Amino acid sequence: MSTFSGEDPGPVVFTTPGVNEYKVFAVISGYKSVDQGVLAGGQQVYAGAGQPLVVPYNTGIIVAWAIDFAVQLARGNPIGVPCVAA
Repeated sequence: MSTFSGEDPGPVVFTTPGVNEYKVFAVISGYKSVDQGVLAGGQQVYAGAGQPLVVPYNTGIIVAWAIDFAVQLARGNPIGVPCVAA
């Protein structure tokens, strides 16, 4: 897993059909990646000792944690705007 590609973790939201109200149910903490070979001229590039050169490739699959944990942390460290989540 790689860390989230944005500056900060982001929310995962949903809405009930027909209702114009979004609710947060998770926080993105990272994304799944796979090693992708580096190619030059269509050929695999190798690093020292004959090891293939690879880079992490973002699969587009996120890793997210339920919002409950973040709400517990916010309530346990009350600074800033009051937390009104249920």
